[in-house]
Amino acid sequence: MGSIKTVEKYDHFLLGVLAGLILPVIGFFIQFLVFKWGYGFTFDYFIETATSSSSKLSNVLTLCAIANMFGFYLVFFRWKLDRASRGLVFMTLIMGAIIVYLSI
Repeated sequence: MGSIKTVEKYDHFLLGVLAGLILPVIGFFIQFLVFKWGYGFTFDYFIETATSSSSKLSNVLTLCAIANMFGFYLVFFRWKLDRASRGLVFMTLIMGAIIVYLSI
């Protein structure tokens, strides 16, 4: 962990929002790699399967939201980046609302 001023430089709400947008994308690609390794899926087939119904899409989005929680705990929470944590939690709540909407 760096000095306090170095860490405080990154403590911004928008940084958390940006992380909340990027981490689910990384989680999505990790899911694809797992399915590719386990089942031999192509990327097109994975996208087609994931978006074929709202229940499958909500399952994929739920696993993407887990990536946000790893980012929250491993980076923002441990380094006490409170404002950035708020942005990440905000984006996670928005994803949660989308998941609930798709599940209905």
